[in-house]
Amino acid sequence: MFDQETEKLFADNPQLLPKLELLRNRIISKIFQIIDDEHSEVRVSLLVYTNFKILSQTDVQSGYRKLEMLRESKSSFIPSRD
Repeated sequence: MFDQETEKLFADNPQLLPKLELLRNRIISKIFQIIDDEHSEVRVSLLVYTNFKILSQTDVQSGYRKLEMLRESKSSFIPSRD
């Protein structure tokens, strides 16, 4: 059922896939690179780190709903300037 809903969503919204791919390539992947950099001063929870890693490496059409994880975990993203 989940797969069918996903296919229908992309079929009904042909501009969705290119927009999500652009988001992944230009924003999510860049943020993950910053977080993942050994010398980065950015600190995030393990949940946020894992979500960005998955999102930056996942195929948009098969895994786009993982974007929901960011909404749920955004409260754990509390930047610090320590």
